[in-house]
Amino acid sequence: MKAPSTPLRTALLATALSIFASLPSFAQPCPCDCNSDRTVRVSELTTGVGISMERFEMNRCPAADADGSTSVQVNDLVAGVGAALDGCPAPPAPTPTPPQQLTAAELEAARALWRSQGFFHYRYRYDLGCFCRPPRNLVIEVFDNRMAELRDPATGEPVDTWLLDLFFTIDDLFDYLEASLESADSVQAQFDPTLGFPTAVYIDRIREAIDDELSIHVSDVEALQGAGMCRTRNDCDVDFELCYAPGEFRGCGICFPHEPECSVDADCGDDVCTEIGHNAETCACDGSVRVCKPGCKRDLDCPAGNACDVDGHCAVIRCDGDGACPAFFTCDLDGDARTGECVRRPCTDDEQCGARIGFCVDGECHPGPGRCDAPPP
Repeated sequence: MKAPSTPLRTALLATALSIFASLPSFAQPCPCDCNSDRTVRVSELTTGVGISMERFEMNRCPAADADGSTSVQVNDLVAGVGAALDGCPAPPAPTPTPPQQLTAAELEAARALWRSQGFFHYRYRYDLGCFCRPPRNLVIEVFDNRMAELRDPATGEPVDTWLLDLFFTIDDLFDYLEASLESADSVQAQFDPTLGFPTAVYIDRIREAIDDELSIHVSDVEALQGAGMCRTRNDCDVDFELCYAPGEFRGCGICFPHEPECSVDADCGDDVCTEIGHNAETCACDGSVRVCKPGCKRDLDCPAGNACDVDGHCAVIRCDGDGACPAFFTCDLDGDARTGECVRRPCTDDEQCGARIGFCVDGECHPGPGRCDAPPP
């Protein structure tokens, strides 16, 4: 039989190219790779065409038979063209050995190793996999083995403090694993060989159930020596530093005279007339000034202990008991009054602020510890 002409070979290759995207890939490791060097050349495609035209025997290039049908058809050439254009498909990865069920002895050995490190102030990356609401990826900061702060790993910005109670210190994670050993059908975990913390956790609570699985990955664990955190001024290393509660204004140093911008909302157009105390926005010498600002739209736009009213003003939350106040606040009832205002919960130690979260900073409860910093000059 005559060898196919150049126009015929070109037509066959063009046909293969035109239908390549519409056909499935095949199981042959690398179609038309006649010399098994993981690269398909034009000469090898030409050999495949020759076999399909019965010019060559199959033993000249067995790899041209991509689908194992003992002949070379157009679909085999399509697979060969794909390998020539995109490269040979990667060989299948070996099937990993499934992790074994975690045992109580393994858990206790890892916990003992972790505790021996003496990590009390630290930061770590937490990634959660589950059929649950976000956020699932966080940077968690721990102070004195209590949840101190959550940050978005992408932006570095703090995450709402109400989420603190939904996440773990590493010691909490060990406790969670211990409890899961008693209640879940499957608990698997891997631990850092040097520090002992869990690097990967997989929990399947009910083996026959769907979407109840949970995976946790822990990484980037780093100790925060000193950490610059405090409960009182005595915790600060530098004599002139003060302990500032979360969100507390450091002061202005030099004050500036400010003329009031408004007296009522009508003076502000679409904004609202708001009284600003002695803070970074004004550093007013007289202690407060009325300025025009965009009104609040939700309670989260307001300082802790305040709520957004219908006029766009932040106002102290009124209450008839502690249940009406947010976390770390209590209802201050004046004498026999039936209603009062939500104020910071007084405290003498962290436990009075919460079992797992909350810090007693200068006698008041806060979601995180204070920060040591120098006052302004």
